[in-house]
Amino acid sequence: MYVEKFMEAHVRFVWNRKRNNKVELEIYSSNTSRKFISTGITIQPEEWDPDMRQAVGKRAKVINAHLSGLQKEMEEAVRLSDTQDAAAILELYKRRRAVKETDFLSWLSERIDESPDRPSTRKHKITMLESLKRFGKIRRFQDLTPSNIAGYDIWLQKDDPWLKRPPRGHKAVKRSRSGLHNYHKSLKPYIALAYRLQLIDINPYDHFKDEKGKEGEVVSLTHAELVRLIGLDLSGNEFLCKARDLFVFQAFTGLAYVDAMDFSQRKIVVADDGRKFISGKRVKTDAKYYTPLLPEAEAVLEKYGHVPYIDNGSYNARLKVIAVMAGIGKRVTSHVARHTFITLSLEAGAAPNVVQRMAGHTSLSMTERYTHLSDEYIEKGSEMLFR
Repeated sequence: MYVEKFMEAHVRFVWNRKRNNKVELEIYSSNTSRKFISTGITIQPEEWDPDMRQAVGKRAKVINAHLSGLQKEMEEAVRLSDTQDAAAILELYKRRRAVKETDFLSWLSERIDESPDRPSTRKHKITMLESLKRFGKIRRFQDLTPSNIAGYDIWLQKDDPWLKRPPRGHKAVKRSRSGLHNYHKSLKPYIALAYRLQLIDINPYDHFKDEKGKEGEVVSLTHAELVRLIGLDLSGNEFLCKARDLFVFQAFTGLAYVDAMDFSQRKIVVADDGRKFISGKRVKTDAKYYTPLLPEAEAVLEKYGHVPYIDNGSYNARLKVIAVMAGIGKRVTSHVARHTFITLSLEAGAAPNVVQRMAGHTSLSMTERYTHLSDEYIEKGSEMLFR
């Protein structure tokens, strides 16, 4: 039985094969294995150089650029093909071209829907997808180029309408360099997947450097500031009192706002020595935490019978007023309570890995980023050096 043996496949242009002045792209690997595909270009005899197999004359630059792009795509199909059969290579080329012209945004939306993400992660990805729709220059797979990724980065910084004119019901956005990094962080894995599936020829992030930038300064209260906040007489204002009590609960448990709202009595664990702890998983990361239920936090639970609920927007607005009343010149928010717990725990002598578990951080470096040590703590810790 005779089996056709294919030599290495090659790609070249031919003109006027059917006496119709059309340029075709030929794939050939043997006398019997050759296929032709139209380039869609018709030119006159004086516009074609048969030796160079390229256009000449006034239109040459535009025509040859188009032909060069087609040739590169076909040569890529030759490289990726499991066989050197011209028919198989042509079929692979057609499939890849059809995919490139499909809607990347629809594909991305489907992949996000399929991902088993936590609600917070899913929200970040949807925000990224919506921004790509507004950007408008990345719609198909063939739009995934380094220049378009760079353009998307600039657009996020300067030209997104939501920076100044958000839709009704939405706040104007302001993006730091680390904030921009989060958009790329959400997009990168899907572009890498498209590259692995050979839906795109290059990964544009191999040619675009996404700078993360510096994280914002972590704000926490000193021990003295926390004492002043606790000591405020807010008995005449129920709303401020409730906000202060919620802050105290967070500052003495280390729970983030969403975790405090997720708290239930079932999460309280009593140790053998009678001390109480809160055991749970963080809403944001699903990481486990095990943190002490200190007397100040327990007093809040006894006062209300549960963790007092306030929507985060109202809560932060009230904390601004409370900070002024307590003579605290810092921007106090719900997350400052968590920072305060972590910082004061370290200053009290708790080991960093213990604080990491209490806070539910996924890494020790995260604990270190969220904390900063006061001058007083440094002075105390360096006493032995002076001795």
